[in-house]
Amino acid sequence: MKLHPYFNCFKRYALYFAVVLLCLAPLTALGYSVNDEATFGKFCRWRMTKDATLYDRQKICDENGMEIGWEFVPIGTIAAGKRISSLAEIDGKYDIFYWNGGQKTAYVDPGTFSRHTKLVTSTSGQTYDVSVTAWGDEAAVREIVGEFYTPAEVDQFIEGMRREMKGMDPITGQPKKEGSSSSSAGSSSGKKKPKATPVPLDKPEIVWKQGEEDIPVDVKTAGVTECVIVLKEKEERVGTAHLFWGYEGEKPLARVYAPRTGKATLYAREGGKGGALKKLDAGEVVLVLEDGEKYTKVYVRQLTGYVLTDALAFENVRTEWEKGSVKSTVNFRLMNEKDSYRMGSLKKGQEVYVLSQSGQWTEIEADGRKGYAMSEFLE
Repeated sequence: MKLHPYFNCFKRYALYFAVVLLCLAPLTALGYSVNDEATFGKFCRWRMTKDATLYDRQKICDENGMEIGWEFVPIGTIAAGKRISSLAEIDGKYDIFYWNGGQKTAYVDPGTFSRHTKLVTSTSGQTYDVSVTAWGDEAAVREIVGEFYTPAEVDQFIEGMRREMKGMDPITGQPKKEGSSSSSAGSSSGKKKPKATPVPLDKPEIVWKQGEEDIPVDVKTAGVTECVIVLKEKEERVGTAHLFWGYEGEKPLARVYAPRTGKATLYAREGGKGGALKKLDAGEVVLVLEDGEKYTKVYVRQLTGYVLTDALAFENVRTEWEKGSVKSTVNFRLMNEKDSYRMGSLKKGQEVYVLSQSGQWTEIEADGRKGYAMSEFLE
């Protein structure tokens, strides 16, 4: 029996509506009041890793009004660092929830966001991953974990998190010891072995292209617009687009994204091994040498090492910008939001690179860090 075309349309809408309801459940079934972006973010296990286009999905009809397909229409942009709830893949794009004065829904391209979670361990050894922004918030964790565990088990999760926040093992409640293991319990010597000095990997080969000539240089401070290079023991500022460092791909740069601590650790070896080389500042731009799912190999402050991929927001090299200056001391923030992490302040008269301007916020780069400042304080 041939079905009426409208029945097929109804089935499509019904399926889509069911997917949306299923994915809304984590935000609504918990009974947690979501009325501001900070609360919304506690339930979002995903974070935008780059500025991306937002799309709406609209149907295409023929001249008789019959549906013949669907198309994605750009409706705006979403900034790197925004927390989202990923829903489902539909026709090559991802349906997401995000916050913009309220909970909104749209579509984004794959590869523009990544998982952003932290593990909660209960006193009984059970584990569950929650949003990074929820970790440490007992009320939020209780609501999230409570959907899947009994009240008694939830209490064990909360107690385990309390212990870990105090530097204790979440299961045993004993203080964590650097480098300790069960095999060392029977050791006859109570002396700790001295820590080895972390050794960075070799520097990458970086060249500055001037016409037909490739000039080997070292980068002292990276930027999405210009880099400070060292050439024959002298410092010089050159456009980042004219530098090449052996990375083949679309994401040669990144900036540190650490809104909770303001710092990210640069490790000597992949997997967080080999010791910590440096603590990198939020907003600091790094050269990406090799990106990975969990750790990304970077070059920063004349050191080669690894940073957690989730602690980075990938950036593109900018070839167009304007120079500006600060006309009055202003806060320098990681994102274009008043409650975003404050990276410091910019002083009156300081020169900055103006990358874009939207409403009351201007996207800028200053001293090798990329972030945002309120437009009224710039000129």
